Amino acid sequence: MMKDSLFLPHTENEDDLYRAIQDDHHLKEFRTLLEKMWDGYKQYAPRGFRQNLQDSFHNRWWEMYLTLGILQLGFDIATNKQDIGPDIKLIVGDSSLWMEAVAPSKGEASDRVPVQEPNTATKMPKREGLLRLTQSILSKKEAFERYVRESVVQVNEPCIIALSGCNLGLGDTLNSPCPAPMSILTGVDNLVLTPEGQYYTQRQSIQRDSGSVVDTAVFENEDYQIISAVLYSYDEPLSAPNPRDSLKLFLNPHAKNPVPPHVYDKFVETWVYTIRDEAIGWDKV
Repeated sequence: MMKDSLFLPHTENEDDLYRAIQDDHHLKEFRTLLEKMWDGYKQYAPRGFRQNLQDSFHNRWWEMYLTLGILQLGFDIATNKQDIGPDIKLIVGDSSLWMEAVAPSKGEASDRVPVQEPNTATKMPKREGLLRLTQSILSKKEAFERYVRESVVQVNEPCIIALSGCNLGLGDTLNSPCPAPMSILTGVDNLVLTPEGQYYTQRQSIQRDSGSVVDTAVFENEDYQIISAVLYSYDEPLSAPNPRDSLKLFLNPHAKNPVPPHVYDKFVETWVYTIRDEAIGWDKV
């Protein structure tokens, strides 16, 4: 094992994909790619990153992939070796912008994302996938609220949730009829085509198997004004393109601290929405 390699000696409970990339000669190119990513990321990595990658591969891979994409977009990033506070701090002129990264798992409850059996046809678990993404939005919103209370994040600093579908095993199947964040941030349901243009109908919530209701129009909820935007990628470790091209930004027009135009203009794809009479329109900025 080469010195300062991303990969560590095996442990009993390490992630299955981590082990496969390290050992399977058919995946050698992906190991080489990850080692190259590590070379560009290690100066920004929090303490214990390699050990955490070994146990929670998708979440830590997403943090590394996200950071490299942000750097490719031309942002300056402050290092956070202590792993205290949000995952990424962007330095934008004299101000700061924060990102919390999350890659939800398939879940454990009855409405978890089911494992796809090989060579079988099953119904696409869209509800289950959206539930996992929505729960992650809530948990990271609460994390930002805690960081503000603790003065790690200042009350006037923009906060972005960086959400990845890489651990759901669904690829881009949640992106119909629109990118998945539109469905959990504004409740997009069905696409309607008219001679005057197109719009989406709205679904305010999704029901869990337990009977509890989950809000799917969180950007219309005052409690979420702390969230300036959601950054999203559905790409997975073995099929991910160049990081900067994968990152899509969805702005919250009701944010307490909006993302400045000179920041969101750097992203390859940025979206903002309007709602009129329960019809939703999302447009690229």
